[in-house]
Amino acid sequence: MKADYKNWMPKGMVHDIFSKMKYGDMEAFVDRLCGQGYEKVELIDTTKGMFMSPFEATWMTLSGSALLVGIK
Repeated sequence: MKADYKNWMPKGMVHDIFSKMKYGDMEAFVDRLCGQGYEKVELIDTTKGMFMSPFEATWMTLSGSALLVGIK
């Protein structure tokens, strides 16, 4: 899921390590937020080249790093 950032700016953003152990199923949470009226909710994985490589994420123990962005 990749956003078209030229057309919108997120109104809310959270950056964290969204591991299943810590937060559970984040995709289900994104769906629940959409059901509550949030628009363009996305969970953007930051460990696949956007901010760091997969190797760097593992090396720095940042596996699961992601941005949760959306508009209410």
